[in-house]
Amino acid sequence: MNRFFLFVMSLIFFISCGSTKVALKQISPVSFEKRILVAVGDIQNHTDSRKYDSFMESLSGNLIFELQATQCFRLIERQRLQSLLKEVNLSMTGLVDPMKTKEVGKLLGVDAILFVNLSSVNYSSKKSSSGFAKSETETIEVSMDARLVKVETGEILSASRIVTPYTNMFSSFAMMKSGEKVDVDSAVVKCIDESVKILVNDIAWQASTNSR
Repeated sequence: MNRFFLFVMSLIFFISCGSTKVALKQISPVSFEKRILVAVGDIQNHTDSRKYDSFMESLSGNLIFELQATQCFRLIERQRLQSLLKEVNLSMTGLVDPMKTKEVGKLLGVDAILFVNLSSVNYSSKKSSSGFAKSETETIEVSMDARLVKVETGEILSASRIVTPYTNMFSSFAMMKSGEKVDVDSAVVKCIDESVKILVNDIAWQASTNSR
């Protein structure tokens, strides 16, 4: 009985939680004179929940950091794009119009504009039990997409879409427990942060490949 009990608890501990990691592509830095000048907008929340709006500011800062680290682009300050959009009474969503994109791009003097969207956040929970053993598996899936658009022509230079899953399992056997319920908002932020890294990696990889 003791051996069985220890086996069950070791199994519970082993599967208690985890998130999926995606291997990043190897990127060759682009020489400075070949790097296109890019304006980067804030990450747009296209989910049904406005509570994620508060995360966008800091995560947009992470987006800039990750882009700079690739050594594939020249970037302008986010504030310059935001200020210009206010001047012409536009939002990032208004730039879906190719003519508006071209107009704003020319005023900024950039080659392209990067659009990044939080498309959806899904949460699900599944409970199971067998005798004294009980478990609950929580799954979070964050979907994001990015497009790098050439302002002169509206051509999509590169695009990427990623679904980042996060799985958490907490279990109990008799009076012993392993793990706990996930903080959904914290897990969502982690998934978005991971998604940003993957999106930037893919966009930069496409840009570096095209510049050769």
